[in-house]
Amino acid sequence: MKNNSPLTLKWLFFSFKGRIARQSFILAQLFLLIVLIFLTYQIVLIDNENAPRAVLWALSLFAALFVSAFSSLTLGVKRLHDLNLPWIAVVCIFIPFLNMLFILFLMAKSSYPKANEHGAPPFGQA
Repeated sequence: MKNNSPLTLKWLFFSFKGRIARQSFILAQLFLLIVLIFLTYQIVLIDNENAPRAVLWALSLFAALFVSAFSSLTLGVKRLHDLNLPWIAVVCIFIPFLNMLFILFLMAKSSYPKANEHGAPPFGQA
């Protein structure tokens, strides 16, 4: 089956369809982490006299956490598609301690070299 998914940020972070290689997975996860660190840093910088600003940054962090969790789920599913593994294995992301090992596995394992039901190998690997 040919992969007709457009390569957009919307597809990368919010779609469950298609395959992504480990490099793309790592970069996307790193981007999400940097956004969360930046928002946390902004909250830490706020002094006690600037409550409205604190509320704004806290709401921004809460929204980013929700989007980041959903995006991590979609990235994990696409990475499992790339490895030719069942998508249900993404449940490992929600199991404490196992989740870190699972993420490291997704980052380290090479792509399945052949086309599968989710599309051709990323970057035209053979």
